Amino acid sequence: MTSLRVGSASELRWTWIDFDNKVIHIPAEYMKMNREFDVPLSDFVASLLKRWEIQCIREENISPFVFYAKSSLQKPIRLIQVQEPVTNNTQKEVTLHGLRKTARTWMAKIGVPEMIAEYALSHEAKTTLVAVYNKYDYFKERIPVMRLWNYFIYTQLPDEFKNLIDPPAQDFLNKCKSDLEDQLSKVALFKSEH
Repeated sequence: MTSLRVGSASELRWTWIDFDNKVIHIPAEYMKMNREFDVPLSDFVASLLKRWEIQCIREENISPFVFYAKSSLQKPIRLIQVQEPVTNNTQKEVTLHGLRKTARTWMAKIGVPEMIAEYALSHEAKTTLVAVYNKYDYFKERIPVMRLWNYFIYTQLPDEFKNLIDPPAQDFLNKCKSDLEDQLSKVALFKSEH
């Protein structure tokens, strides 16, 4: 739901998550592009992580890592262990990297501007000139994109997985649905005019 790379997700630490400010702050050394990266924390992801945190505390699995290794609470989960639930629940048709591709394709489909969509996936600017001069991270612009992406995923989940998230208020779901429909309408209008 965060569109993070597998390596960054597997290293995720509780101290990086700021529930109050709705952000996951990842230090540069844990990102492929070797720069700090902030991920907007949607209500969907915050709920999922809060429930997981409560379960870890209840079961006394206290670890600095959000996803810890089976062998040690002091080690991050192995990359293969991160991948297994995704492939096992999708008849081995989907990978985590494939979900990043799906997210990017979906963002294009709903008309998310290229620069914002690329930054949502923590991609570097396409040209060195842009990378040198444009240091803006598009965080504020990524917030509604990630909220709609998470809403889209939520609507596709079977009930057994929806139950891992505190049920969102119906007015919140209605707002997400309306915002997504508005975005798709803008894309359709643009296509009809061009």
